Amino acid sequence: MLDPRGGAMRSRIVTGGTVGLIVLVVVVPPLVVGRPFAQSVVLLVPGLATVFGWALLMQSKTGRYSDREVNGDWLTVRTWTGPRSINLVSLARVRCWVMHSRNGHRTVMYSLADTFGNHLYFDEAFSRIVRAAIEETRAQHGVHSVLVSERSSSELGFESLPKSAALLGGLLLVLWIVALFLCPMIAAAIIAQR
Repeated sequence: MLDPRGGAMRSRIVTGGTVGLIVLVVVVPPLVVGRPFAQSVVLLVPGLATVFGWALLMQSKTGRYSDREVNGDWLTVRTWTGPRSINLVSLARVRCWVMHSRNGHRTVMYSLADTFGNHLYFDEAFSRIVRAAIEETRAQHGVHSVLVSERSSSELGFESLPKSAALLGGLLLVLWIVALFLCPMIAAAIIAQR
């Protein structure tokens, strides 16, 4: 089995590099170009860079189902930043979100963190493994040992999610993406005005 922190250094490098690149895209062009930058279509670039950077960061911690290995309590998966492991019986938090595309395709992503500080994302191919891990963690450490979001509970079949909560979750995801897009543009415009 790999080191439980396997891939953590590579992940930090990718995260730091991506965040650094986003900051450069948001700060440097408006400083160099000045006021014309704030009045041009190029102002969209910081927003797009931030949204794509966020997507890259998520993909860098997303495990591939075809490259998984279970060794005792540890699940090791291959990610863009190399192999990473998470302890399946020491989960601390499980969250999930659902993304819908225009053609009706639905993608479910799970965010898992264990008590050792390991953090990974999984798609719905891992749903049986995630459900079994939650049940095992609760059996060994108590029902309240792992925080499972309402949406995760619903997607994994533990309990149904009220429609109001489902709508609110979808609205919050849209607002998060809009804020992720607009905030860097506003920051770049403010920098360009100085």
